Amino acid sequence: MTKAAASDDRFPGFHESLIGTDFKETYGCKCSECGYEFAAKPSLLMLSGVNKGSGSCIECKTLLRLSIDDSGEYMNSARWEAPNDRP
Repeated sequence: MTKAAASDDRFPGFHESLIGTDFKETYGCKCSECGYEFAAKPSLLMLSGVNKGSGSCIECKTLLRLSIDDSGEYMNSARWEAPNDRP
């Protein structure tokens, strides 16, 4: 994607700040539902500049939205509320 695409409304969630990022192999993540801590790898969307991903908690099996936090050191999680709401 080009810088012109970054400001385009057709690419929600696009973050120029992720382009060229040296991603970590895995990120620490804490389940927003049960508090279990696990490791998560960056999604293909994240590697492409869109800070969105998904995964399930290993402990409680809750489907989670994942995103890299602003510091770039940790991954945030939030429960997916609607089954048709995709990253």
